[in-house]
Amino acid sequence: MFGIFKKKKCPKKGALDVATSLYSFISVGIDLIETDLPEKVQIATNLYMVGVLDCLSQRFNLSEEEFFEITLVFFRTIGLNDVYIDLLMKFFTNMQKHPKAKECVIKGGTTCNDWLNGNKSIPIATKLFIEEFVEDQDFPNTPGHLYVALDQ
Repeated sequence: MFGIFKKKKCPKKGALDVATSLYSFISVGIDLIETDLPEKVQIATNLYMVGVLDCLSQRFNLSEEEFFEITLVFFRTIGLNDVYIDLLMKFFTNMQKHPKAKECVIKGGTTCNDWLNGNKSIPIATKLFIEEFVEDQDFPNTPGHLYVALDQ
């Protein structure tokens, strides 16, 4: 009637739903990447998704705590273990330690924003973005390489 009885959508749930939807679209293309470095594809995809989640947390006005919460839930949902998720979060708070990996996170955020603003080609283009990072010699090959960069 006056909006009094409307159920308000939980911003965390909304952000998580959008991230999961985008991941569903892009994972099909990412699975088609031909490489001898599957860990590099995974680290690029995961860093890209950190950027997506950061963008969504800003768009949904989530607190820092809520951002970390949806990030944990999202990555657990797609099958990452807590040690790997912790590495991704530590990297996010120290992105300057590895410029190429930082570039991947930023690309995830900007392309998510483009997608939310109506660019329907983003899920398809993401495969190309991930391939560029995988082909870049300066991008970390494994989570271990990212961990070492953080320790320097």
